Amino acid sequence: MGTTNPDYYAIGPGWAAFVATFALALAVIFLARSLNKHLRKVRLEAASSVQAAAPAARPESGLSVEDRDGGGDVVARETGDGE
Repeated sequence: MGTTNPDYYAIGPGWAAFVATFALALAVIFLARSLNKHLRKVRLEAASSVQAAAPAARPESGLSVEDRDGGGDVVARETGDGE
């Protein structure tokens, strides 16, 4: 075995790699925050549209809602259903 060069262990990725990695990490953080913001907005819009549509979706006479939480199907009562 020969002599070891002392500069062998001083070589590393350097500042450019650190800056690139840091920039990618910041981009991921900002994109995740933006995604969460948009998902929250979509959920709120969906919830408000369900609430706004709920009075219009009330069953008229002769209809029943399977599950009273507003997300069920409206089913018509027919003769011979066993009722």
